[in-house]
Amino acid sequence: MTIKLQYDDALMISILLTVTLIFFMYYQLVILNAEII
Repeated sequence: MTIKLQYDDALMISILLTVTLIFFMYYQLVILNAEII
């Protein structure tokens, strides 16, 4: 039970980290495009 809980937490953190990274990259891309234009 505890192991499954830790696994779920690790999975959620990984997904959250990935989404944050993608959002940050997209945001940086938009900023660069805005500066170019």
